[in-house]
Amino acid sequence: MCKGVGTGEGDELVTTCFERDSYKDQFIVYLFLTITFGLLGYAGLQPLIKGLWQRRQQRSFMPMSM
Repeated sequence: MCKGVGTGEGDELVTTCFERDSYKDQFIVYLFLTITFGLLGYAGLQPLIKGLWQRRQQRSFMPMSM
């Protein structure tokens, strides 16, 4: 498939052959997108989660009378 592709004069050009649309490439792209959108979603929801957590902590705190 890659014979004779990218041959230059002398040893100036080095080429590598790769398979387009391989499962490995698709996995890497989907993994990157999943991690990126996951981190963006977490960053967007973090203030909401912290607010809910603080309200929960305040509601469960009961000072003892002396």
